[in-house]
Amino acid sequence: MGQIEKTVFISYRRTNFYTALAVYQDLTAHGYDVFFDYESINSGSFAKIIEENIRYRAHFVVILSQSSLERLGEKNSIMRREVELAIDEKRNIVPLMVEGFDFGSPNTKKILTGKLETLNSYNGLTFVQEYYRASMEKLRRFLNVELENVHQPVLSIAVQENTKKQQSKAKEEPTVQENALIAEEWFERGNSHKENKNYQEAIQSYSNALEFTTKGSTSYNNISKLLSNLKNEIMKRPTSIPDDFISVSNKKKDKPNTVPDHPTG
Repeated sequence: MGQIEKTVFISYRRTNFYTALAVYQDLTAHGYDVFFDYESINSGSFAKIIEENIRYRAHFVVILSQSSLERLGEKNSIMRREVELAIDEKRNIVPLMVEGFDFGSPNTKKILTGKLETLNSYNGLTFVQEYYRASMEKLRRFLNVELENVHQPVLSIAVQENTKKQQSKAKEEPTVQENALIAEEWFERGNSHKENKNYQEAIQSYSNALEFTTKGSTSYNNISKLLSNLKNEIMKRPTSIPDDFISVSNKKKDKPNTVPDHPTG
């Protein structure tokens, strides 16, 4: 007979930092022992810290988004190595899909090759900011399962210390605000539109993301640069688009409260 385990590893790209932090905060509040790469761990420390934590934890939540595909497509990226190790170690893998991510899209199929091809065979859920609580309840149901024959080696002392340091700093973060999740959702929606060559919708989505991001922050500057590059790219092909294509809708919105900065690399 299996047993319920409450140890979780969260795999994500830093463009989805606030989504990962929100998941971390919810699971921690419900008694789970959770690890996620709060402070980016360099590749030299990967084997010691990341690999041990994946092997130590029974559950593996991977946040999938349009932007995460860029990392998953890199053969030696840390995120891809995390997922491959979780598959090898037979962890209880739960894909958490941000709006715009689609297992069936040609680009996704092109990138999720080898071991990653099996990701769509696991029980997963779509994360929607508007239904955050319902999404988290569903995630916890996927984690609240009896597991059999889960080998969980003890963390080395050095990794235990690093893990506690990461968890301690993550706990100091204020509760993730709705606007932070909205900004990431618009950003990923823009990525999806861009991938599908719906450039007008992509521009509008990136512009909406900026409205929920602190002006002058690293995140704001990164999105602004991406938006500018996209407009310049479109301008090089004027015959293929309407004259007013790059104009942004003037649809009125309530001015949102912006959120703290976090790199979107």
